[in-house]
Amino acid sequence: MVQVAAGAYKFDFENGDGMRSLFETALQYVHGVPDDYYGVDLADVRATLRASLDDPTALHGWRIVLDGDCDDATEADFRYAERLD
Repeated sequence: MVQVAAGAYKFDFENGDGMRSLFETALQYVHGVPDDYYGVDLADVRATLRASLDDPTALHGWRIVLDGDCDDATEADFRYAERLD
């Protein structure tokens, strides 16, 4: 999942080659792992990563599903993240 987050970060900064490299590595890591792994919908993760290798816009609006849900960041989450800079 770190590879996925790092690849998405590269995409945000228009580094398509970096994104693709990280996503290809992520796909290798999750190869053979069950589709629902500790609540993470890996079938969706795999499908989105594969789609984004051909068309990075597949990432637009994508969110990782955990236990059948996608949590929204709260104001407290944003304040915490701002302090990390």
